[in-house]
Amino acid sequence: MVQNLWNEEKAATLTAGLSELVYRSNLIGSDRAVCNWGGGNTSMKTIEQDFRGRDIEVMWVKGSGSDLATMQAKNFYRFKS
Repeated sequence: MVQNLWNEEKAATLTAGLSELVYRSNLIGSDRAVCNWGGGNTSMKTIEQDFRGRDIEVMWVKGSGSDLATMQAKNFYRFKS
């Protein structure tokens, strides 16, 4: 049985967007019943501001070969939708 590891107090301290995706990814990857080492993919779509201050749609995608349990924000790539 998969255990819910989500911690509302920890999640409330995160900045919306990429940091929440990293947190979710780490939780999923930490349960080897759900995800093998180096396996799995996570992504998210969101609205962010570009260098001109305009709202744009972006997608953050996990890079290949990184472990969900230990990955950091630097392991995600941002694409303009």
